[in-house]
Amino acid sequence: MPHKRELSYIEKQWIMDEQVGKKELDRPCPECGLKLVLKWSRFGFFYGCRGWPKCDILVGCHPGTTEPLGYPVNTETRQARIRAHDVFDKLWQGKAAFMTRHEAYQWLAEML
Repeated sequence: MPHKRELSYIEKQWIMDEQVGKKELDRPCPECGLKLVLKWSRFGFFYGCRGWPKCDILVGCHPGTTEPLGYPVNTETRQARIRAHDVFDKLWQGKAAFMTRHEAYQWLAEML
């Protein structure tokens, strides 16, 4: 996947003013079927379900862009991903790490 260009301050301000709450993903929420709309948090842009807070499905964006990191998934799949990262990330993060991030993902790709 090509590297995404980070938005300038002016572009971010325009998006905040003109697109947050309006720009939608072309895929519906996998839980409730409503649209996912562009939102902002202190961590950056993301797409969240219009059904929030009842429905908390979201997908983050590449840093400094409004390009989604992937596809929104249901709660069960999201929780499984979180549990997998809790285990996998220990290979390359923290005091017990014995691989670099690149090595860990390379090893995982070979195992699959």
